[in-house]
Amino acid sequence: GSSVSAYVQWTTTGFGLTQWFRIYVYFTANPAANHDILQTRGDSSTRSRLRITTAGKVAVVNGSTVAATSSASIGLNQWVRIEYKLDISSSAGVLEAKLFNTPDSSTADETITASSLNTGTTETTNVRIGLPFAAANVGPLWLDDLEANNTGYPGPAATDATATPSTIAAVAGV
Repeated sequence: GSSVSAYVQWTTTGFGLTQWFRIYVYFTANPAANHDILQTRGDSSTRSRLRITTAGKVAVVNGSTVAATSSASIGLNQWVRIEYKLDISSSAGVLEAKLFNTPDSSTADETITASSLNTGTTETTNVRIGLPFAAANVGPLWLDDLEANNTGYPGPAATDATATPSTIAAVAGV
């Protein structure tokens, strides 16, 4: 397919210097190229990214530099929950991701943290979830129960994480 961007976006001010995010993802195979599923921006430039690698690993990216990568891989053909934290600081910034292959679990399969980073000095003004950068031949990929907040890790959504995308489509009549 063609190389395109496709994402949902929050544009905000007053979001604070610490933000938390939740994404449920469903991949049928590991991506053919590294795939950023979340991007935060401030001062018109990319501040951080949450990435799924070609090996199915979760990576946190500071600007354009990979800061940490998980040992565990995402589960395929199932819903997976990833929670992400961004602390903004010019010298003590933190990027943290929690992988939940059992999506409604309260215990992460793995937590990766990168600290002492320069993640900027001003609040995030823009959050993009989906395909924030143009990519070709991605998917299939489903996203659900997105959340962005400035109060803490969201935890599991109050939904049925056992439903498959085809079940959801059948229920919705698509």
